[in-house]
Amino acid sequence: MPVADARPVVILGMPRSGTTLLRRLLNQHPSLHCPGESFLLTGAARFLQEDLVADGLRYGVRGGIADLGVSEPQLLADLFGLADRYLSTAASAAGKRRWVMKTAIDSFYARDVEALCAGRVSFVVILRHALDVIASLADLCAANRMYIRELHPYVLRTPYPEQAFAMAWRDVTTALLDLAARRRDDVHVCRYEDLVAAPGRTLNELLGFLGEPALVDPERVLANDAPRGIGDWKTYATTAVERDRANRWQAPGVRVDRAVAETVNDTLQRAGYAPLAAADADPDRARRRYELLARLKAANARDAAG
Repeated sequence: MPVADARPVVILGMPRSGTTLLRRLLNQHPSLHCPGESFLLTGAARFLQEDLVADGLRYGVRGGIADLGVSEPQLLADLFGLADRYLSTAASAAGKRRWVMKTAIDSFYARDVEALCAGRVSFVVILRHALDVIASLADLCAANRMYIRELHPYVLRTPYPEQAFAMAWRDVTTALLDLAARRRDDVHVCRYEDLVAAPGRTLNELLGFLGEPALVDPERVLANDAPRGIGDWKTYATTAVERDRANRWQAPGVRVDRAVAETVNDTLQRAGYAPLAAADADPDRARRRYELLARLKAANARDAAG
């Protein structure tokens, strides 16, 4: 039997990578309490954001608080302590020994999360194929009728949502793989595709890393879960692991945009996926775009003449 670990756990993964599914599975373990998204680490990371101004002055809390006699390590310890206090209280109320934190957008702040948590937690990183994440992000943004704040810089860089999501996936996944490389002993990496294909094996390998006893029947635990808190609405509606959620991008007729493929391919390979073979430009799509532009131009000309 593994030796139980006392450290809490932080789950990191690009939004739409299966973080909510993993949270729900782990929450059924008798030792682990994993509530809905609290945004505590995201809030702390945003609090720590700063700018460098003239002469390298750190314009933000990290630079300003030094004048109060507070060191940066103390600041980070205090911020982590706030999250720890809230989550430890919740875990204790649930009769659990150890808390697990999952807020998907924490992953956009991987460097600050590492600074806040390193040496204090075990990290679990979950990866998912770029194209499935891109498709799921499109669903999320359509359902919410907005782009989440962390996607705004990418949307401003390109008018094409798929390309914006591809850049976000590349940057976040690269940051998580870098974290795993720096802190090999503290980070367990799993893939969404493995979790849905073989939930028992994948989850129990993770529990072994955490020093926790295996779950006897991980595939059945979702039936006993009553989801609460902020999380993926699709996963909340399920009572079993759904294997058809993986590899949607391989469905017949799905075309891989060349710019998207070029954006994600290096990171895909680093994460253990095969590179994408981009399709040639669709001549019918180009023709339809040309016809649409011609009609718009004619309409504008009529408006100007009238």
